[in-house]
Amino acid sequence: MGVGGKTAPTGKWKAIGLRWWDFLFLTCFAVAVTLLLRPLLRIMEGWFHASLKTDPQWLIFILASVLISLPFFWLTALGGFRVGQLRPKCFFAFPPTWMSGLAGCALYILLAGDLRRGITTDSLVLLCLPIGMLLAFGVPNIRHLFIWVEGKCGKKKDENTGDRKTVSDLLSDPDAFDEWLDRDEPIKHPKDDRFGHYQNARRIARKLLEPNIGTIGLVGEYGCGKSSILNLVEHYLDHPDDIDKAYPDPGNMRMRPKHLVWCRIASWGVGQEDVPSFILRQALNRAADALDVVPFANLPESYGQALKEVHTAGAVLASLLKQDGTPEDVLRKLDTALLCVNRRLVIALEDMDRNPEYEKVMAQLCALLDRLKDLDNITFVAAFGQESIQSNALIKVLEHTEYVSGMDKPAGAELLGIIRNQFLNDSDVTQAVSHKDREFQLGFRETPRSDGFMYDLLGLLGVPRRLKHVLRRCRFAWESLKDEVDCDDLLLVHVLRECVPEAYAFVSNHLGSLRTAKNWPSRNELALDTPSDERKLAEGWEQATEEITWDVSAAREVIMRLFRVGEGEAGTWPQSVRIAQPTDYWARLHAEEIAPEEIRDQHVLRVIRAWQNGADNTKDNAKTLPELVLEKEGFVEKVEQFGGLLDGKKVRKLASDYFTLILQGRGERQPHRPLENPEVYPGFIELRRLAADKCQENEEWQDWIVGCIAQALQTDLRFANELFWYWLSPSKNRSQPTPEIRSKAIQAFNDAYRGKPEVLAKALDPDFPQGLSRFLVDFDRPQSGGTGFEPDEWKPLAQTMLDAAAMAPDKVVPQLACLLTEHQDIPDVGWRASVDEERTKGIFGDDLDRLARTLLRDLQTEPESPQAQASLVAAREFAENWLKEHGEE
Repeated sequence: MGVGGKTAPTGKWKAIGLRWWDFLFLTCFAVAVTLLLRPLLRIMEGWFHASLKTDPQWLIFILASVLISLPFFWLTALGGFRVGQLRPKCFFAFPPTWMSGLAGCALYILLAGDLRRGITTDSLVLLCLPIGMLLAFGVPNIRHLFIWVEGKCGKKKDENTGDRKTVSDLLSDPDAFDEWLDRDEPIKHPKDDRFGHYQNARRIARKLLEPNIGTIGLVGEYGCGKSSILNLVEHYLDHPDDIDKAYPDPGNMRMRPKHLVWCRIASWGVGQEDVPSFILRQALNRAADALDVVPFANLPESYGQALKEVHTAGAVLASLLKQDGTPEDVLRKLDTALLCVNRRLVIALEDMDRNPEYEKVMAQLCALLDRLKDLDNITFVAAFGQESIQSNALIKVLEHTEYVSGMDKPAGAELLGIIRNQFLNDSDVTQAVSHKDREFQLGFRETPRSDGFMYDLLGLLGVPRRLKHVLRRCRFAWESLKDEVDCDDLLLVHVLRECVPEAYAFVSNHLGSLRTAKNWPSRNELALDTPSDERKLAEGWEQATEEITWDVSAAREVIMRLFRVGEGEAGTWPQSVRIAQPTDYWARLHAEEIAPEEIRDQHVLRVIRAWQNGADNTKDNAKTLPELVLEKEGFVEKVEQFGGLLDGKKVRKLASDYFTLILQGRGERQPHRPLENPEVYPGFIELRRLAADKCQENEEWQDWIVGCIAQALQTDLRFANELFWYWLSPSKNRSQPTPEIRSKAIQAFNDAYRGKPEVLAKALDPDFPQGLSRFLVDFDRPQSGGTGFEPDEWKPLAQTMLDAAAMAPDKVVPQLACLLTEHQDIPDVGWRASVDEERTKGIFGDDLDRLARTLLRDLQTEPESPQAQASLVAAREFAENWLKEHGEE
């Protein structure tokens, strides 16, 4: 057992007897030390007396104290003295080493009889002997004394009292949530347990108090909270009343928690050292607080050496003969020593299966646990991952297994909802989608069901640590992307990025197909007529998920919800990752920052909100919403993107303000395009599409657009034409005027120009000589929504047109030429035109003579348009012929 014992005891009483034999041996050793030092001190006394000519009693006293202390200091350095062994009950079963020194000192004093001869030099030497021994044993163990005093007198009251916290507590305490999110270390008190880990910890603590308990396995996925559970086990062992509350009937409990020696070991510090040596060396360091480990000082080396040389039976025997005993003998000595002091050593192992040399570590660990299975006073609590528990060797050595379930689904949903609400309620941002519209988005308002989307999402997150990483990453990204992306998309993208990176890579590689696909079939559902984008998704997903372990169906559901596959345009949110123009939100989420040249969503939203509230401008911008639509490149596309913030009335108001700015000459006119794709002014078509989404075709709409056309007729006939063609109907499926309001437009035209040649001349655009013909003829054809051209409707304007031509021939004459002719673009020839005499006579009637002379007037500037040039040539030929026929020149 100890210095004097060579054979491992088989029972408690034999172990106590051998320990008292050790006590006698150390007492004799103390006497021998004093006898050996006494002659040396006498010689030194004579040398001092001869050299200093004085009696050096006190000098000898100090020197003797130092010299006599040295050998006992060496003994105590090996761990002989422990404050916990000062208890009488423990002393008789396991006498402390330092008591042997005191006994030897007292024995020598009695044998020498120096106390009878008075105070002499020898007496001083004898007096300094016990003082020196006390110093020798007290100084190296002063730390233990302070620990003991602090534990008895200065122990702080446990401040972590009260009910156990839950995730729901974080809903009303943002500071507590931020603190929880920022801290990644395991919890240490049941009060901080928000995922029910206390139940596993309390069961393990209860098991440790049962007799003959072997190895306990703690199994769970990385990040599920195994370290927290071990911390809680230690807490319950320090607070046994909490165990009694859960288990009021102690049952077969053999010992109290105070008798357990808790030793926590993490394998990441193993390095090149063999696992048994590493574990047992640390276990002995911790066991030294409970018993004298002097006899076991070389235990790890002995055990490790024997384990390394286990190849054959002869090698085992040769290896063990080199030691003071076999590894099993030494371990049983430690087990019996723990029995003597009524202690149990609990070794908690962590991260053993995450060591770089996994197979070697696990093989050595299983061998160690198997050797310790029959020991009564050494228990292991080993934490493993789910993959490791599949090992047959590991299952063999585990007596009790505690499985840590995945994350509590309702708790996880609440945590996701907390940070989502923080994003939605951020006072620094303007939301693109109202809270009401988001109420049931992604199922946050529902309790997670096994058949619901939230259950799939939380299944991918799996464990609290991974959830915390996702939430932390989302919060970090939100600092730079505050409402520049959809907050729900932000959560889903980071779940893919953190939890299933293969799925995230799949999305990046099939982004175009996900944005356009109406369906996402499985590989088995593919048919010959399956669209190419859907086929790419099915084949690509099968290839990406061939060798993965996460839930494929759950990840697929998250991707489908993220891109709203099958929902069409109706399922697209303003900042959805389905959108590629004007902003690619997937790229923005991937980069987690915004390029300087990009138009920020928040800027657009603030401008829209300010304009809706009647403000002329925002704090950071001097231009109003209509001005930015007309003048800032790319701004109207963003307004159309966030058109959901505007109702039909606001869209009409925005369009009216926009039209007014154009008529004031604020807009920069672009080259005219064909009617099928006009882009005369920036924002014109985008606002038209927005109106088609928001406005209804009714009498209110008709009155509004006719009023806008009437306003445009006063200054710009070309713009009035654009409004008439594209804005009369808000329907997406019809882009031509409606017959019901044609008469209103004709009346507006007559009211604007009849008897006002100067207004007509001003409104005509020399770069667009088809202005009159477009409004009077083209828009009156049945295929354009009219009832057919009626010359009588325009006769009242004939005189006004001729008067305007007299005032501004360069502008009006080409307009008249185009009005009177039909055009045809002949391949390889060019534009050809011919005068429609019926139309000409129908409009101008008795004014044909004046019309002919007007058409033949010399112009300072000829039209540049080939179509207008062809019309002018044809009209002049008609005028010349008419004058000849009527005898006029």
